[in-house]
Amino acid sequence: MVLPPGPIKRPILLLGITKDKIIKSILFMDEKENPILAIVTGDQRVDERKLAKVCNVKKVRKATPKEVKKHTGYEIGALPPVGHNIITIIDRNVLRNNVVYGGGGTVNSLLEIKTVDLKKLANAVVDDIAD
Repeated sequence: MVLPPGPIKRPILLLGITKDKIIKSILFMDEKENPILAIVTGDQRVDERKLAKVCNVKKVRKATPKEVKKHTGYEIGALPPVGHNIITIIDRNVLRNNVVYGGGGTVNSLLEIKTVDLKKLANAVVDDIAD
């Protein structure tokens, strides 16, 4: 079976779910090069100013593919939302869902997780970080 392209389009087409049920785990770096994992729904983007404010830092930037691999052991597009010893911030819109789908460790796998478990397992702070 040929899989549809893209980490967001693939689960939408295969599972028949909407973008707001998909989560994106995006690694950022602060000005001291500390990693921060931001989790938002598939229909949203991370507002870097809001993320920096929540983390009490001046500025954040998206991590490079090399930095993502170094700090998490995963490739971009496969990054699971849990299992990291990294500061994690979940956008409050994620918690509107009971269950969400995110990176499962490879580009061809998904993790289905209850949002209450996501928050607990990621030891995450929940705040407004989406634009």
